[in-house]
This record gives sequence, C-alpha cells and structure tokens, in this order.
Amino acid sequence: MILSHKQEFAAAFTNLLPRLTSRLTSTVSAGDYIRRVLAFFLAELTKFFDKSRLSGAVSLTIKRFNGHNKPVPRKGRPPLPTPTEYLCLVRASLRNKKITTIIHSKDVNKFQQAYWNLLKTNISGLKKLKKAKSAKPKVH
Repeated sequence: MILSHKQEFAAAFTNLLPRLTSRLTSTVSAGDYIRRVLAFFLAELTKFFDKSRLSGAVSLTIKRFNGHNKPVPRKGRPPLPTPTEYLCLVRASLRNKKITTIIHSKDVNKFQQAYWNLLKTNISGLKKLKKAKSAKPKVH
C-alpha cells in the first residue's frame, strides 16, 4: 500500500503520541519537554544550514495543524470534532532529508524568536544591495 507523506506522518504521529504523553506525565514537565523538542529541532536546523553553505537550500514551512490524522468523513457520516486549540506543524527540508515538529500555538512566538536568532547567525551569503544612482534630467 502506497501512502502519501501526510498519511505517513499522521500514522507515525498517532503511534508516537501515547508514548510521548506517558513520558510527559512520568518524568518530564510539559515545559521542559517543549524546550527539549525545540532545542533538538533547532539543532538539526542548524546542521541543515551548515550543510547548505556548500550547496542546496533549506526550506521551512509552518502550517496550522488541527490534530486530525484521519481523512474527512464522507457525506452522511458524523464530522470530525473541531479542535479547541490548533497546533503548528513545522517542517524543514534540505535536499532529501526532512525534519518535522509540532508546536502549540502559545509557543509559536518563542519558536519564531529562536528561529530568527538562528537565521541571523547562519545567513552569511547575502550581499548588500547597491543603490542605483537616479539619473537627474539636465536643465537647459
């Protein structure tokens, strides 16, 4: 059976979620877990930027994620429940390697600040724009 990228991610996330929640409740507080996940994702993203200095480009996408991992039901079936809080799905890719994380909406600002700091340190290939001199018409 051939699965799309979204279906593979949803299946993997569904299998991983019970293990993550059991670990959350037993050993680590939610805030610590979020910091660790973001730190790991940003560390991998830093590696992507280092590898892309020679060749390639890093692409990052941020999408709203409603937590549904099932397809939309057909007509006549009860619809999926609407989530009380939306999550953010963050994906980064370099060539054929991809990394993904899910961030709660309240932690998006922290992630964006950390991502901005990461960009400032890793973007070194930009050139300054040369301003074109405006040609003033000669007055006779």
